[in-house]
Amino acid sequence: MTAPSWADLESKGYVVVRSWASPDEVTRLREDFEAQPLDGNKNYTLKLLGPGIIEWLTGKLHDTASQVRSHTDIRADMLAFPPPVYFAIDLGTNFPWHQDHESFFLLQEHYHYLNFYLAVVKPRPDKSNLAVIPFDRLQKLSPTFHDRVKGGGASHIMNWIEGQPALFVDDQTGQTTVLSFDPEQAAAIPELEAGDLLIIRGDMFHRTQDVETHRISASFRMADSH
Repeated sequence: MTAPSWADLESKGYVVVRSWASPDEVTRLREDFEAQPLDGNKNYTLKLLGPGIIEWLTGKLHDTASQVRSHTDIRADMLAFPPPVYFAIDLGTNFPWHQDHESFFLLQEHYHYLNFYLAVVKPRPDKSNLAVIPFDRLQKLSPTFHDRVKGGGASHIMNWIEGQPALFVDDQTGQTTVLSFDPEQAAAIPELEAGDLLIIRGDMFHRTQDVETHRISASFRMADSH
């Protein structure tokens, strides 16, 4: 297996680890998803991973985070809020462009915060992925905006008037900015199969690619304990 390009986490903000979970591990995760009740989250519908699954995967997550720390300047080293969760298209997952909110409200720092996003059910590699805006593309398109959002969070991008430029909304300060670029033109879509792991920094803009397939993913978060 080709080694992941860990340095992409610094330059682009994401990296893909192919076949991170074995077929048997994916089956166990699917069975756990079916066994778990809906969580009481008021913002969006999800399920929490069962305690046994979290304990079982913790060592593997820490091993991967250790590889990240060895090859980059990112210091994520502990499991962090929110707790490990399942997202599923059939549960209503369909997020627009955003940087994560709750974790940024708590930590106020997202460069050293990682989302380990694992494809559990993924019928088609080209469908229902996460679309992302790589930081190297963002820096070329708008260096000022790149510097503003790097390490940040709690924001979203919206098309506020049809045919007009998109609007960046900082949900912590309430400030808005008209973007000088089209986020869709800046986007990349890493194609995943079941068992593949997408690691993205917390400051990365991402959205649901589409809701056309029955996709289930598990998400684990890690932050800098210091």
